[in-house]
Amino acid sequence: MKKLLATVLLMAFCFIVKVDAAESIPYACTFEDVSDLDSWSTFNRDDDEECWSYGEAAMGGWGAQSKPSANFAATDNWLVSPAIHFENGGRYELSFMAYTAYYCVEKMQVTMGTQPDPESQTTILQEVTIPQVTGYYGYKVSVLMSEIPEGDYYIGLRYYTEATNTMLVTVKNFSVSTIVNGNIAGVVKSSDGTVLKDAKVTLDGIVSKETVSDANGAYSFSEVPQGDYNLSAELFGYNKVTNQRVTVTPENTTTADITMYAMTQAAFSGYVKDINGSPVAGASVSLDGYGKYRTYTDAQGKYIFEKVYVDGYSAQYKVDVKKNNFEKVTATAYIYSYGENSKDFSLKYLNLAPFGVTAEATDKTTAHVQWDAPIDMTELKYDNDDPSSPMGFSDGHEESHIFGSIFREPMTVHEVKWYTIEMANRCQDVNIFILGVDENGEPTGEVLYSKENVISTGGAWSSHTLDKPLFCPNGFMLALSGNGFMALGKDSNLEIVGGKTQLFSNFISAPDAYRYFEDLNWTGALMIRAEGESYEQPEFTPSINYDVFRFEEQDMADATKWQKIAEGVTGKEYDDTGFGELSRGNYYYAVEAVYPVGNMTSEAAISNVVFSQQSTSAAIRVTTNSVAQDAVGAVVKLESPDGNTYSVAVDEENKAVFDKIWKSEYVLSVKQPGFSYEPQTVDFTENDNYEKDIELVQILAPVINIDIADTENSSEKLLMWNLFADIEDGFEDEEAYADFEINPTGKIGWKCVDNDGFSTYSFNATTFPGMGSPMGAIIMNGHTTEPSLSVNTAHSGMRELAFIASRSSLMGGSDDDGDGEATARLSDDYLISPELSYHKDFKFGFYARTYQSQEDRLESFRVGYSTTDSELGSFEYVTDGYISVPEGIYMHYEYDIPKEAKYVVLNSHSDDVFMLLVDDITIKSGIKHSGELQSYGDFAGYNVYIDGVLVSTQDDTNYLLDTSEFELGDHTASVTKVYKSGESEALSVPFTVSTSAINGAHVDDLHIYVADNKLHVNGEYKGAAIYNIAGMQMKAWEELIETMDLSSMAKGVYIIKLTTVLGKPIVAKIVIK
Repeated sequence: MKKLLATVLLMAFCFIVKVDAAESIPYACTFEDVSDLDSWSTFNRDDDEECWSYGEAAMGGWGAQSKPSANFAATDNWLVSPAIHFENGGRYELSFMAYTAYYCVEKMQVTMGTQPDPESQTTILQEVTIPQVTGYYGYKVSVLMSEIPEGDYYIGLRYYTEATNTMLVTVKNFSVSTIVNGNIAGVVKSSDGTVLKDAKVTLDGIVSKETVSDANGAYSFSEVPQGDYNLSAELFGYNKVTNQRVTVTPENTTTADITMYAMTQAAFSGYVKDINGSPVAGASVSLDGYGKYRTYTDAQGKYIFEKVYVDGYSAQYKVDVKKNNFEKVTATAYIYSYGENSKDFSLKYLNLAPFGVTAEATDKTTAHVQWDAPIDMTELKYDNDDPSSPMGFSDGHEESHIFGSIFREPMTVHEVKWYTIEMANRCQDVNIFILGVDENGEPTGEVLYSKENVISTGGAWSSHTLDKPLFCPNGFMLALSGNGFMALGKDSNLEIVGGKTQLFSNFISAPDAYRYFEDLNWTGALMIRAEGESYEQPEFTPSINYDVFRFEEQDMADATKWQKIAEGVTGKEYDDTGFGELSRGNYYYAVEAVYPVGNMTSEAAISNVVFSQQSTSAAIRVTTNSVAQDAVGAVVKLESPDGNTYSVAVDEENKAVFDKIWKSEYVLSVKQPGFSYEPQTVDFTENDNYEKDIELVQILAPVINIDIADTENSSEKLLMWNLFADIEDGFEDEEAYADFEINPTGKIGWKCVDNDGFSTYSFNATTFPGMGSPMGAIIMNGHTTEPSLSVNTAHSGMRELAFIASRSSLMGGSDDDGDGEATARLSDDYLISPELSYHKDFKFGFYARTYQSQEDRLESFRVGYSTTDSELGSFEYVTDGYISVPEGIYMHYEYDIPKEAKYVVLNSHSDDVFMLLVDDITIKSGIKHSGELQSYGDFAGYNVYIDGVLVSTQDDTNYLLDTSEFELGDHTASVTKVYKSGESEALSVPFTVSTSAINGAHVDDLHIYVADNKLHVNGEYKGAAIYNIAGMQMKAWEELIETMDLSSMAKGVYIIKLTTVLGKPIVAKIVIK
């Protein structure tokens, strides 16, 4: 019974035990096959059946694997090696690779015992903690063992856990080997004992290694297998040390100092001259061999390198001699460590033409011609001219977001070029920046030149000529940014372009934030180029003379007909004094460079066209039929049939002077607000000067609008005109708006506010300028998108105002909350009116529609007004929250606004929908408008008419009517504007007098009034009655009474009704006091 219990207990503690003959060292077990695991013993010392088995790691492959307890209890699993025989006193290294899950930290113990069971594993060789992430890719465990008595031992690998946040461990490539490695250390010194930094030290033998000496000259190699090796050392300026023997013994550090001897340095000099033997100053002479050197020739053409390293008896160098305007010379020079070393060079002139020839007629007798010396243009580039992929920022509207290339060659930059790949969402223009680099070629972030909004052509090279040449003695960085996605070309080169030349950044002025392509293992180069002249110091001007020619336009292709007007000009300008004798025509100038070499003459550089006797001057005197001052500022325009157009404003002397215009017939027209002029044809073909008088006719425009309103006094009405005008805008005015104009103001003076600041959604199948940019609103025209939309999106006409929803976060290239999922961004955009000044309450109306709903979500808005200013926080909203707008159809909305409002606002709110369309906006007070443009110029005032009778001539724009003398019934008030040349048409407004505002009335032949509480009626009538204001009859009579006592009636206002003998009813108001 006791024997059986012991057997059961043994089975609970030990699943598999292997007992074989001891293994010898070196011992290795890869665990790549299940048979390897079978040679080891496994033990389970926890409450779970899981133990070591054959399993696969995510990164390490198959091996011996153990997992934690499935019931989340503590884990204690043992993997024990077969017996391994250790020699007495030996030193050994035990190692294996362990692989874990990505985020888990795992623990193991490495143990040793004389028996395989865990209870016999009494020696803990090492506690092992395998870090997260690192263990996922493989963690090497290494244990050094020494002072072990000779015998057979078992190595245990114990996997144990105490927490539940563990996953597994997989073991591979277990080995036990005798330690046979040692170390090497030493100091690199010069022959005079100076320690040498940055010497490259190489070890060759059983293994090869390489290192660099530190600031103290020290170097070292560790874990070097025992044996014999060769040491070598290299350092610029020192002779190479080779084959220095060193022996490595186990567990020892061998000292091996290295002594290096400085190289011999020799001088190298010579002269650089042109082929006539004249010295060439400022030529660049460079040596490329053991070292790289550069210097420049002096005024005598001499160059000298004082100290050139010679490795041994002699050194071979490649010599390059370069100078602008000369052919480059390349030669081989052998520089010896003794004696004199010299070599002279002769440069041939490049046959370059003069640069930038211009000509201008300074007066009627002389034309001035000027040019620059020939320029030896060089193109700098990294690309292979084969575009591969587009580059840019998805939210590239900020000019600080750049892509760029660093060119470290000194240059005078004249022109830059770039290639953009054609694609739907490409921005149409770019911003160009040239930034400085320091003397080491590192970018400084200093902007030396910039040009914004330069047109960029898709699928082709674009170029930009600098306003003036830019001198960059250290080189420069050329960078581009886009108002959107640039689609800047990157070439197809599959190699990494190193040297920190290709980069991008979110911060143009912060070089520390630049990201270089090689840091990201990006291949290829940006398709950005620069063109200019190599920058040289000191300046050098070749001995060039110039010949100058003149010819007519029709002879441009036939140089034999050119007239040489100057020869051997030493400067870079010439005055053609014979210009005034030329017949009428179009002339050009050509300049050739004549080099001091035989008869070498360049091709001709051609000037711009200069016109001889083709120009005239015209002085147009402009007056008006009002006052002379009204003509000042008028724009006089001349248009010829062949397209020549000139415009001049009338000055304070009432003249528009056209100087040097083409002789031709012209259509003369004048624009001056408030005045008209019938265009006429004028003949300016023969004379050198013309004068002409014209008169503008003042437009007798009526007043802009008119209104009449009651006052607090019931017997008065206020007539007003030229009030704050009503507003109507359908966004169709070509002069006020452009298609796809972002945040438009128009002639109205709207203010668009983008309060969210996010990029906006784009169409999938069409594109338009500014698409995707942050914006408050944009002028939309579905007919001019590319391609056009299939429907007219406007309520009327072709345009409307669009509020486009903010793009979700991931679509903009960022992750707002870092969860890797798109975050909806709520739009918050505003359209604010100009400042308003209405005299009565008004209405704010518009048509709106949701372009396209999203998951039943619609666009929405709210309407408000401010009585103070246009700040967003100043608005009070009249809508009850946000109003949802129907999809696909326009709905009209109108809101009452109090007259105190100075601004009204429409606030678009989009919950990640797409686009709210708004059209035909109105702000109306209901007053009458003339529909005419506002008048301009001098005028004499206004005439006020009541029922066609002039009652006032005045300058004020309001008139107080006393209706006490008006008949009851309908009347008309009219206002005209009085000009020096006449009176405008009247703008009228009707009004009604329902009761007489005086104590009685004077109607037809009846005179009705109250005096001393007595009613007086002068004239004949049939009968009468008096009523109180409630309509109750107080008195009535049929006979003719001229006087009636009213003292018995209460004080107050009454109505008297009479009938004339002709049956006409008369109604008047009387007051008993």
